[in-house]
Amino acid sequence: MRRARLQGLVAVVAALAAAASVGVALADHAAAGARELPPRPPPPELEKPRPFEAVIPTAGQLAAFHAAVTSADRMVAHGRDGTAEPGRFESTDRRDIEGFDAALFLTAPDERMRDFCEGTPEVKLYRAGQLVAIVTYHHGSVMRADRWDTDLFLDDPEPLIRWFSDRGIPGPQREQEERLAAQRKEEEWFAAMPESLLPYRDDMRDADWPEFDLEPLRPPLARQYPATADRVRALYGWYGSGAGPWSGYPAYEGAAERLLLEYPIEDLLAVASETRLTPAQVEGAARLLAGWDFSQRRADDLQKVAPSLKAKLLAHAMASDDEDKRRRAEVAFSL
Repeated sequence: MRRARLQGLVAVVAALAAAASVGVALADHAAAGARELPPRPPPPELEKPRPFEAVIPTAGQLAAFHAAVTSADRMVAHGRDGTAEPGRFESTDRRDIEGFDAALFLTAPDERMRDFCEGTPEVKLYRAGQLVAIVTYHHGSVMRADRWDTDLFLDDPEPLIRWFSDRGIPGPQREQEERLAAQRKEEEWFAAMPESLLPYRDDMRDADWPEFDLEPLRPPLARQYPATADRVRALYGWYGSGAGPWSGYPAYEGAAERLLLEYPIEDLLAVASETRLTPAQVEGAARLLAGWDFSQRRADDLQKVAPSLKAKLLAHAMASDDEDKRRRAEVAFSL
């Protein structure tokens, strides 16, 4: 009886061992089959950025970049997330891709340069579903390609601006118009500058504000306008010929304000009260007296402005469509 029980136990153990062996074999087979499956490609949102090639691309590297662009079979152009850039364009048409490349008049800088902003619009180019290039537009002057850590000069922005506009992305054209308008305003500002200060025009344009030294300006200005009233009148006209805003204006416009702030309130008010001032001179007087610097440094002098002059300057400012200008004038000149 004991021998029969022992034989039965041995049989059970053998059966369990055989089952385990079969299970291990099946598991090994399944694992082998899983290893034979092709790997799944990563989804587009997990695409890794392209490695930087060189700080300054050579002519050969630029040619290779253009070849990569024209090799694409799909492109997507749009404003970056978080921007107000409207429009999105997607195409697989060779004419769109080749037209984009033909509009990229790029040259490499002599040394590394990098625009502070991220750039918009952004253009992504794909070939067979793989990303081959990312290019971003920067203010009509430079472009950025994802393979270099330096920006590239865009020698002629007009073809690229037209390319974007023709495809429903108006941002570059709007930015170009704003830039040209700012350039015209800058020229108007320097054209209104007293003639004796013209030799300092380039220094003012390129200066590191507000550290710009005004001392060289005072002697030639005094020689051109020996009378104090004439100098103040000329400075009012200059300060009233700016880009328009009383806040957030180009730094170089502060030169006229800083010079005017050196005069006593009696001289400033005597000229501002004259009846034959030009619109630019009235604008300059209102801008000075309602300005932030005047309110901070000479707030007590505002109490010396006669009600009739306040009414005159307030009426002038309220005719503007600039809400910030009207608000500042109301604070300074309300009776």
